[in-house]
Amino acid sequence: MSFPDRSRNQEATPLRSAIQRFGYGLQDWISLLVALASACTVIWGLGPSEIFVDSTPTGGDMGAHVWGPAFLRDELLPSWQLRGWSPDWYAGFPAMHFYMVLPYLLIVVVDLLVPYGVAFKLVAVSGVVFMPIAAWLMGRLSRWKEPLPALLAVAALLFVFDHNFTIYGGNIASTLAGEFAFSIGLSLAIVYLGLANRVIDAGTHKVAATLVLGAVALCHPIPL
Repeated sequence: MSFPDRSRNQEATPLRSAIQRFGYGLQDWISLLVALASACTVIWGLGPSEIFVDSTPTGGDMGAHVWGPAFLRDELLPSWQLRGWSPDWYAGFPAMHFYMVLPYLLIVVVDLLVPYGVAFKLVAVSGVVFMPIAAWLMGRLSRWKEPLPALLAVAALLFVFDHNFTIYGGNIASTLAGEFAFSIGLSLAIVYLGLANRVIDAGTHKVAATLVLGAVALCHPIPL
């Protein structure tokens, strides 16, 4: 007597349930595509051909920051330190004591895969590139109805491409002037707002909210 082989049905059940839990309808997919297209628009506006050239970033304070990750990589990390004393300027100064170290660490990590100049630029622009997606995530995490999350992603473009200021931080002009740690922290802070809404409304995502807020603090104090 033979029994029907149910192994295929049993194997398909977790996949089917995972898809059902994902619960994305057509409107949700369109919203996600709008957020991704907004991020791609930022990349296009920055000029990918310039980002992937192994050159030294300059402009505003950017040139001064080029030194930081290299010093962290060559001097501090081999000694298992994240901050220390640098003799590079005048009588020396306390390196990494007064500036957030997380963006520099990201550059060091990416530098393992690509040339230093490219790694620096990829991390430097990551904040403004991620900002439309961060705004979209805030709307989704807050469970705001569509098309509001998609509109938030598009609205983020208005801020990112605003060239009326170059010193306050968060937009492309400020980022290319050297305030890339601020833009990274600001994008993470936007995601944190969505997580905070979820914590308040449902009591979930507490660990994620804590970790993201900590990452904001390690990037730049002002977005806090």
